Amino acid sequence: MPLIGNKFLEHDLRAWLEASDHYGRSAEVEELELIAVQRPGWVQVFRFRVRAKNRTTGEWDVLRGLARDDERAKRKADRTAYRLTADDAAHDAAFAEWSDGLLTLRGARAEVGTASAAAGGGAFAAAALAVGGLLVAGAVAVARWF
Repeated sequence: MPLIGNKFLEHDLRAWLEASDHYGRSAEVEELELIAVQRPGWVQVFRFRVRAKNRTTGEWDVLRGLARDDERAKRKADRTAYRLTADDAAHDAAFAEWSDGLLTLRGARAEVGTASAAAGGGAFAAAALAVGGLLVAGAVAVARWF
């Protein structure tokens, strides 16, 4: 279970997959976790990993990347940006760009899908929730984690 996830972003991620070259409704979201936040919580960066069926080849692809959500955006189309990363170096570069100046989860670089990604998550969760009730669902997840 992720430390802090987001069901709304999962829905948007599936819609983005549908608009791209994959089937979003049947996609298996293996990971979607908040890894960086800007005070007071308007900008959030999530890492994700999904298994989605490619529309062209019919093969199941494992896709990993980052999603940057900005709650201040006026139009829903401008609210969330996605970036697929092919390897650890690309992931780290995208993470460094999108998390510059944000509070980050310790170990968030190239840690997608590993147990060590949760290390130090308690302090990050406390900081993220202290930003003004960032996510009510996050408070429940954190309460279960401790």
